[in-house]
Order: sequence, then C-alpha cells, then structure tokens
Amino acid sequence: MAPRKRKKSRSRPSQGWRWGRLLQQRRFRLLIGAVLLGLLGIGVLQFTAPVRLLHPVAYRVPLSGDIGRTDTLFPAYVLWRWLLPMTSVRPGYYEIEPGERAFAVWNRLRKGLQTPIRLYLRPQRSPK
Repeated sequence: MAPRKRKKSRSRPSQGWRWGRLLQQRRFRLLIGAVLLGLLGIGVLQFTAPVRLLHPVAYRVPLSGDIGRTDTLFPAYVLWRWLLPMTSVRPGYYEIEPGERAFAVWNRLRKGLQTPIRLYLRPQRSPK
C-alpha cells in the first residue's frame, strides 16, 4: 500500500484579537480587576474628601440658582468639575464648616437643606 499524501494545511489570515482567548487568561482578569478596584478607590476618595476651607463660610445662592465659583469650595478633582455644572442648586443661605465632606455639602446644596436664619419684623400699627 502506498503511503497517503498529506494535504498542506492553509493557515488562516490573522483575524485580530480573539477576545474569548484573552478573557480566559488569568493575567488579563487580574489586570482588569486591579483597574476596577483602583477606579473604585479613586471614586471613594473623591466623595469623602473634605471641602477646602480654613474657617466657616456663609454661602448664599441667589434665586437664579447660579452657584458661582465653587472651585475654591470643592476639592479639585475631575469628578466635581463634571458634577457641579449638571446639578441644579436650590437658592438659599448655607453655612459650611471646614472639614465637612464634599459629598455632604453637595447633597445639602442640591436638596436645599438651608441653615435657618433669624428674621425680626418690628411691630407696626398698620400694614402700610
């Protein structure tokens, strides 16, 4: 019997990255896990960062809702630069203490939890 001839195998052209094979590699999964854990840590640090104040500040937001320059108030992180312009702030009078967390201050401005003010009206005889 004559030996069979083997057919030459054609190599397929490269199809680029094979995501299935890449996702099965342990190194890749560890890298993705480390990146996600790092991003989570950065997010937690940004929300728990204190406001940048040295002494208590009375912060007034006018009826227009424009909060003005908040770059001196909130931490200089990218998250706050994106989040503040998209937030609708309620007008009012807010007292902000040094050392307060930025997320707590932002939440108070957003919900309108104002500091009460004392208003005194003198007694009058007539409404005029």
